[in-house]
Amino acid sequence: MSVGEQISADPACRRVLDQLVALVRVWTPAEGVIYVNRAWRDLTGTTLEDNLGEGWLRAVHAEDRARLLLAFGSTTGAAHADYRLTTHEGQTVAVRDTPTPWVDEHSDGIVEVVHTITTKDIASGSVQTMSRWAHELRGPLNAILGWSDLLGSGESDLEVMQRGLKAIANNARQQALIIKRMSD
Repeated sequence: MSVGEQISADPACRRVLDQLVALVRVWTPAEGVIYVNRAWRDLTGTTLEDNLGEGWLRAVHAEDRARLLLAFGSTTGAAHADYRLTTHEGQTVAVRDTPTPWVDEHSDGIVEVVHTITTKDIASGSVQTMSRWAHELRGPLNAILGWSDLLGSGESDLEVMQRGLKAIANNARQQALIIKRMSD
């Protein structure tokens, strides 16, 4: 099942994509864009309907649209493209768009392309990898969820409960520090 079919059929799939910090756009040759995640919609101040087909291009800086269409217009597509998005506040944000083609073995062609877009630090030109931040946040989050599930079962003795609460607090503090570093 393709990503587009999963998105259409499964609300849980949309919820997962909407939790990602990276901007995600799903494109098919037949329909154009069929989905953008919440991070994209929040940054651009648009709705899903605004972005369908070629509507997503309205968020791309006007000077970058033609070059971007040329880069992604071929059947093989570009390895990545750097361009600017206009936020809902009218500010410009530099991004790197990395397409991942989904090839269907039965139709012998690209069924869709999942674009993962990360913001770029304009001053240094380096890509701020959202996956690195997600990885750093995921460790403490897994510990918090694991301990919460264990303690929520109600079958823990006092010592385990104290260890769990301490672990939850420590991991929440660790996440707070990571988030502070992200915003600096």
